[in-house]
Amino acid sequence: MTSPHTSEELVVSNRNTNLIINHCEKRGVKASALLAHLGYPEAYLRNPDHWVPLPIFHEITKRARKSLDDDPTIFYEAGLAATSEGGLGAIEVIKRMLGALFVDPAFLIRKIPEYNEYFNKTKSIRVLDVKEDSALLKITFRKGIDPVYDFNSGPLVKGVVASVPLVWKLRPARVEEVLLQYDILRLLKEHFSIFAEIRGNDLLIEGKVYGRVMQLVKEKTQKGYHYLGKYKETVEPGAPTGILITKSLKYKEYPLLVPGQLYNAPYFILHVRWEHASYGKRLRNLFSSKFVHADSYLQELEEKTIYFQKYARELEDTIKERNKIILDEKQEVERLKNELSNILSSHLPPDLVHAMTTHKLVPKRNFGIVLFADLVGFSKRVHGTDDFAPLLADLNRYFALANQVVRARDGWVYKYLGDAVMAVFGGYREGEDYETLGKQAVEAAMKIVEMTRAMGWDLRVGIEYGDFIAGEIGPEDGRIWDFLGETVNFACRLGQHANANEILLGSKVVELIGDAVRVEERQLMLKGLGEQKVFKLL
Repeated sequence: MTSPHTSEELVVSNRNTNLIINHCEKRGVKASALLAHLGYPEAYLRNPDHWVPLPIFHEITKRARKSLDDDPTIFYEAGLAATSEGGLGAIEVIKRMLGALFVDPAFLIRKIPEYNEYFNKTKSIRVLDVKEDSALLKITFRKGIDPVYDFNSGPLVKGVVASVPLVWKLRPARVEEVLLQYDILRLLKEHFSIFAEIRGNDLLIEGKVYGRVMQLVKEKTQKGYHYLGKYKETVEPGAPTGILITKSLKYKEYPLLVPGQLYNAPYFILHVRWEHASYGKRLRNLFSSKFVHADSYLQELEEKTIYFQKYARELEDTIKERNKIILDEKQEVERLKNELSNILSSHLPPDLVHAMTTHKLVPKRNFGIVLFADLVGFSKRVHGTDDFAPLLADLNRYFALANQVVRARDGWVYKYLGDAVMAVFGGYREGEDYETLGKQAVEAAMKIVEMTRAMGWDLRVGIEYGDFIAGEIGPEDGRIWDFLGETVNFACRLGQHANANEILLGSKVVELIGDAVRVEERQLMLKGLGEQKVFKLL
């Protein structure tokens, strides 16, 4: 498969990027924050008749999510605003006039595959069935395009489709994703830092069942037989399968998993429903809008559409050579930068990685919560057996689930020490919500203990809140992010003195989160620290 990270092909129309940029600007995000250092002038990226490679679109969507609380819902909202605000340019005006004067939403839904060519070359859309108030759309990513990589375009497409009834000032259409082509495990990990796995036929997220593998069954449509969401529990050898979602899950405000959806499907199926309105109602709504004189513009706009199509084809040919030069140079820089980012990202939060790859972070005093967790008796088991492969498999699975559980609660795993994990909540930004982070650290510890015990292992954990020196330490060619201070040492000592499946808390973190936990006071002699008052989590 051709990597979408290196493809120089112009596959995404700036009509998509403009929808996102305009939405972000209304939310207070400057366009320059989304478009800087992409190898293209801002004027080029704002021109709706230009096209860009998928990696450029991907970077803009990443920046947009980061600027607006990492919520994918923004893309649906951006797509939904397209029709009502004329964000689709001359094509939008023609669509409104033709649709409102002569036809209904069903007609425009049938035209979606044709309109899709104005927006992207990453996916094809086919209408499988359409009635006066509903339709089934089949969306397939084209060869060489990774659906998980291009995830942020999914909510955008849903928003644009939902916006069709707004032409007549009707309510937005309801768009349900019945089948989804995404690899669910990669999607959750790469876009949301959520630990998930398939065990047996079950989809597990942090040890809880959220779905089950089912066999897909084809159904008849106006365009032949297709998978539309029907399934059966008995999976026959070699039969096509999908993962049926049985439990809902939200990420921020975005409905990430919805019961009844089928992931890992061969393509996407969208079920679209809208309010049926009579011709008279549609016409009255139109004449209340600014397009009341639509007939006088129709011929001119049709000519403009033909011109824009020709212009876009010529423009694509003339700038391909220029793009190749720019992208070749940019890709080499990005390759080196991505190698460094990939190494750092295994330990550090994305914004911290970005800061380290752009400038040096001077060490300074900061606050945070430190968590130490290590397996009980792991070293003895390794030294006591000749077949240590299963033990290492358990160790890697423990590291993976600890990393995802911590990240899902706004923490980050700083390092792995033998069979121990050191995680930090906060620690590199000023003025964070340390009380909430403290509660999330305790919640993460409880979840890791629970999931580790389910693997047949015992765990001991220590947690403390306080200040420490955090920043990049070391020579210029060997600098690392590190922590120095008593808070780190104290949390480590707590973990070493905890009993099996016990979580020990320092006095500062207990004071920080107050009545959120029930504890039992204990006196311990900690190496290098003397006798200390600590607390066992009940």
